[in-house]
Amino acid sequence: MSVFYEVYYLANNPDVAKAVNAGIYGSGWEHFLIFGSGEDRDTQFAPDGYGDFNEEYYLASNADVGRSLATGAFGTGWDHFQQFGEAEERSYEMPENYGNFNEEYYLANNADVAKAVNAGDFGSGWDHYQKSGQFEENRSFDMPAGYDDFNEIFYLARNADVAKAVELGVFGTGWDHFQQFGQDEDRVYSRPISDVTHGGGLPGDVPPDTDLFTIYRDHYTEAEVVLGTPAVTEERVMWGYNPPEDGYYDDGNNGYDGENAGAPSDGGVPLEDLVSFLTTITGLDLTELGLIDNDGVGPFDNITSIDLALSGSLSEAGPGGLNLTFADGTTQTF
Repeated sequence: MSVFYEVYYLANNPDVAKAVNAGIYGSGWEHFLIFGSGEDRDTQFAPDGYGDFNEEYYLASNADVGRSLATGAFGTGWDHFQQFGEAEERSYEMPENYGNFNEEYYLANNADVAKAVNAGDFGSGWDHYQKSGQFEENRSFDMPAGYDDFNEIFYLARNADVAKAVELGVFGTGWDHFQQFGQDEDRVYSRPISDVTHGGGLPGDVPPDTDLFTIYRDHYTEAEVVLGTPAVTEERVMWGYNPPEDGYYDDGNNGYDGENAGAPSDGGVPLEDLVSFLTTITGLDLTELGLIDNDGVGPFDNITSIDLALSGSLSEAGPGGLNLTFADGTTQTF
C-alpha cells in the first residue's frame, strides 16, 4: 500500500463506516491497521461509478441522509446514493447559496453544533446553518483562531480514542478535544504513516559465515490519510539488506521486486537509522567525511549500495570494510 484514502476506504466498506459512526473504531484508518490490511480491503481507489461524487455536498444537500448516518442505516452518503439516491435523482452538487461556507471550520467553531450533527439532530453543519445558525450571533465558518496547520482528519486518525469520543458525543470535533486537552498532552495531528511494507530495522549482528553484508537503496512512498483527491505523496528513500543471490535491483521507483525476483531479507530502513548503524560498526564520522550533511541528506543521498566486508561480528569490521557505490558508478572505500 502506498496511499490510504480515508474517504474511499469508508465508501468502499460501508460496514466499516457504520462501525466508525457507532464509535467502535475511531476512523477507517484504525480499522485498516487492526483488520483491513489483512482482509485485502481497497485503500486508495474510488468505488466503481464514484466519478465526481462529492460526499460533503451530498450530505449538505440531503439532510435526511446525513441524519441517517447517525442511526446506522447507512455508512456514508455514497452508501445511500448507491442504494437509493441515484434512482431518486438526489444531488451531490454544491447546494444553492453554499458560497464559501466551510463545513469543517463551522463545526470546529461550534462544538455544540458538531455534537448535534453526530447525534443525528442535523444532517450536517450546513443543515444547522441554514435552519438557525445564520440567524445566530457568532456562528462563524471562518478558520478558528490558532487552527493554522491543524488537520482534523489526521488528528482523529492518530488519536483513535479521541475519534471515538467525538462519535459518542463527548467532544464535537477533534479540534474541540485538541483545544481542551490535546495540545497540553502533546497529541499530534501530522499525517499518519504505516509500517514499512518491506520490514524494518537493521540486525544487531550478522552470522559468522557472512563475509559480505550489502545494503541497497530502495524507494518507499509513505502511506497517508487524506480526505479527498489529489493525494500529496511523499517519497522517502529506504534501505534493504542482504538480498538473495537471485535477487536483482530495479533502480526505478519500484525498488525490489520481491514477488518475482527475490527481495531483501529485510528492509524499510530510514536513512537516519542507517547512518547510526554504519557509524557504530565502522567508527567513521560520515558527516565529517562529507558523506552526509548535518540535516541527514546531501552527498550520501546519491549512494546506491553499501558493501561491508565482515568477518565474525559487526564490531570486528576494520579498515577497508566500508565500500560505497554512487549513482554515477564510482566507488569509494574506507
